[in-house]
Amino acid sequence: MWESIQAITNYRKTSPSCDSDAILPDALNDFYARFKAQNNVAAEKSIRKMTRECADQLADVLTDIFNISLSCAVVPTCFKTTTIVPVPKKPTVSCLNDYHPIALTSIIMKCFERLVMRHIKTQLPPSLDPLQFAYCSNRSMNDAISTTLHLALTHLDKKGTYVRMLFIDFSSAFNTIVPQHLIGKLSLLGLNTSLCNWILNFLTGRPQSVRVGSSTSNTTTLSTGAPQGSVLSPLLFTLLTHDCAAMHSSNHIIEFADDTTVVGLINKDNESAYREEVRELVSWCKVNNLYLNVDKTKEMVVDFRRASSITKRAQQRLYFLRKLREAHLPSPILTTFYRGTLESILSSCIITWFGNCTAFDRKTLQRIVRTAEKIIGVSLPSITNIYITRCIQKATNIVKDPTHPSHELFTLLPSGRSCFPYGLYTIPICLWDSKALFNFHLFQCLTNEHKFEKLLQNVKSYQDLSWSCHTNSLAKKACQRLYHLRRLRDFRLPSKVLRNFYTCTIESILTGNITVWFGNSTKQDRQALQRVMRSAECITHTELPDLQTIYYKWCQTKARRIVKDPTHPNNRLFSMLRSVRRFRSLKTKTERLKRSFFLQAIRALNQRN
Repeated sequence: MWESIQAITNYRKTSPSCDSDAILPDALNDFYARFKAQNNVAAEKSIRKMTRECADQLADVLTDIFNISLSCAVVPTCFKTTTIVPVPKKPTVSCLNDYHPIALTSIIMKCFERLVMRHIKTQLPPSLDPLQFAYCSNRSMNDAISTTLHLALTHLDKKGTYVRMLFIDFSSAFNTIVPQHLIGKLSLLGLNTSLCNWILNFLTGRPQSVRVGSSTSNTTTLSTGAPQGSVLSPLLFTLLTHDCAAMHSSNHIIEFADDTTVVGLINKDNESAYREEVRELVSWCKVNNLYLNVDKTKEMVVDFRRASSITKRAQQRLYFLRKLREAHLPSPILTTFYRGTLESILSSCIITWFGNCTAFDRKTLQRIVRTAEKIIGVSLPSITNIYITRCIQKATNIVKDPTHPSHELFTLLPSGRSCFPYGLYTIPICLWDSKALFNFHLFQCLTNEHKFEKLLQNVKSYQDLSWSCHTNSLAKKACQRLYHLRRLRDFRLPSKVLRNFYTCTIESILTGNITVWFGNSTKQDRQALQRVMRSAECITHTELPDLQTIYYKWCQTKARRIVKDPTHPNNRLFSMLRSVRRFRSLKTKTERLKRSFFLQAIRALNQRN
């Protein structure tokens, strides 16, 4: 279908081709032996066709091979052989990491693995790892995001609370699996010795080569990690990480394959449980030979608390400032009074709280500063400038003091370039340490004040849990697909074909994970997406369902699946009333929780009933 569309619309491929260097395959093979390869995308068409058309004739032969393999706990070497085809990630390749590895594995082995996977699943308890949402029936990325948001929004519905989320990414997670360590965990889960030995043989002695064009590298035999193009590898990884669970009730560890999120529900500024949880998780990663990808590991603080107490106290001081002005005191005295009574309140411990306060709080505090400027008649430093100045002073003091516990976080670069007399400093840290994150902000002040202000602006867009950036990207992608739809209309294809094309290529983009983000999207975001759908209606000359209808339909469908699945971690949220006709509504104080998925789903089910 896409080949025909490309021919009609004059679509030109922009993907670069690999270099024809004869040394490249061997270099990539050594590189991929240490780093992970991605899931299988394609296989030899002739083998697929033969396997499909000769299934009846091959069934008995393959059954005997599979049974012998299981009884002897040996996987044939030809079944484990992997060929990797690298594809450049960008037009200009500067290093081996710029190649995207595509792993090709045996089709017959995939069928064998699928049979073994079904048997393994029957031996496992249904609630082995309830917060692992990958590779499980009736689980998806949608469930993982919805669960994370519900935990955060439910906690933020209480007074004086905030949430810290740590998004962890592992470096080459599948390639760092130690087979012997995995087999030990499988034995503890109750899998029989024969099956464990078969899995151990499957993971060891795997031949791997890299093919670039007509050139093929030498074969390398691997005995660590799990093959990325296989069916069993994802399941084996989830079994390896099934014991990664939160220690404290205020923390939750949510997983989707190798992507892990630590959700810390903070009360009364007490982060001890969250910090201990992160330290234990780092220790667990070391024991299980998993390495954190520092570049992709991020932390987000969601805090909707208002700086009402500071604002109230500062406004009370403004009264005295006005009375002094009415007494015709000179501006220097008024400025001194402002700094002694007002600015001291606004900037108290500012390096601790200002970085994580909301845009609304900053505007409120800055409004007080502007009011004081009008009263005094002189220019006063803004709250942001005070924050940056205090951070610079604090960071400088830490650098000067070698006995300070955070002094080691500031390390002089080999370049020795100087921004201050103490040089340009960077921080050799991992982003899971909250204290290190605080010092990372100080480092930004030391090196580049303008860059630091830009960093603060970027943080604002994440703290309010808005979906504007996401919906804007969806609208942009959908508008690009409208071009192909117009080209098909120019060739006078029937409306039914145009409608099918719209459903597959445009509506699928607009409705991706719609149950997660649509409820809390703004009216402006919805109108932008709806304009794309109206344009598609004009092109196809058919009536298309609006996003609101699609959203409620998906909410009802997803809610019914959760209700029918007692092992789903969110099944407890759907409880019937005594009348057995309606579901019990969840209590909420804020609009953002009221518009989240689970509350909207309960409302949709009750309306249906």
